[in-house]
Formats: sequence, C-alpha cells, structure tokens
Amino acid sequence: MGKNNINIEFFRGIIESIPAEIVIIDNNHKILLANKFAREKYSNSSPQLREGNSIFACHKNEKSHQIIQNAYDEIKKGKDRVYIYNSDETGKPAYLIAVRDSERNILGYYEWFE
Repeated sequence: MGKNNINIEFFRGIIESIPAEIVIIDNNHKILLANKFAREKYSNSSPQLREGNSIFACHKNEKSHQIIQNAYDEIKKGKDRVYIYNSDETGKPAYLIAVRDSERNILGYYEWFE
C-alpha cells in the first residue's frame, strides 16, 4: 500500500482493532476517538466517553483532572509516556502517551490501559 493510499479510516480501523481500551484526545482535552474496547468497558460508568466531549467529563473528580493535567504538562516538557494511575477495577496501570508529529510537536495524547 503506497503512502498516498492510507487514509484516516485505515488508522481508525487499526485503533478500533487493538484489544485494549484506547481513548485519543487532542490538545484541548477533547476526545477524538474512543475505541470499541473503551466504549464497551466504560459505557455504564462513563457515558460521557464520546467523540467531542472533554476527557474531564469522563473523569468526574478534581483529583483525576489534576492527575491528567499534570501528566499532560509532563508530555509538553518532552516525555512520551507518563503513568497516571492504577485502575480501580483491574489494578493495572494506565498511562498518557504523547502523539507527536515528525518534528516532535504535540498533536494530542491517548490514554492507554494495560
């Protein structure tokens, strides 16, 4: 497949198929995509997990907001992966991971749940 044949739906398909909860967020903290594993897992506990909503609407308490903001600040300083917490449900770690362009400018980030 040539470089010009890859489109946004191709990448959306990849993200949808990864068997882990992934939520992709822009620099304004708006949800761009929550894959099917995230939507299924959090459909009851976080109905705000929809494209266009703020990630802060999904994390309902101020402590969570501060954790995300602090991790984002670390990403802006150059880190590519920042631990944010262990899941209450699974005990597994969650991270914010930077999405950068070829010049290392921040395009956004995603939450990765192991």
